[in-house]
Amino acid sequence: MLIGMATKNAILFVEQANEFLRLGMSLSEAAIGAAKARFQPIVITAASGLVGYISLMTASGAGAISRWSIGTVSFGGYLVATVLSLVVAPVLYIVIKGLERAHLQREPTEPTVAPGSPP
Repeated sequence: MLIGMATKNAILFVEQANEFLRLGMSLSEAAIGAAKARFQPIVITAASGLVGYISLMTASGAGAISRWSIGTVSFGGYLVATVLSLVVAPVLYIVIKGLERAHLQREPTEPTVAPGSPP
């Protein structure tokens, strides 16, 4: 579940940023705009997930120690994944998209005309 939520957040961020790029924004404006647009959904989803792990972290009775372990690890992992979604994803988007623009996009060239064919 944790990997799925983190992946979903990153995919939706990239889709939003690409849409902003298609609208004519610069790379950094698109990343910031997408981060602002996705902030509330990411935080609300994370908050609801984190609240769900509190019951495991505060368990009592038989098997409480195993629930504490699972709850603490899950809570920490979800929290770290949320922070990474909010901070690292926009930075990586700018870096990777910038490298793509610099190295993978070719300059348009004039079409070559075969000898003897009309222009």
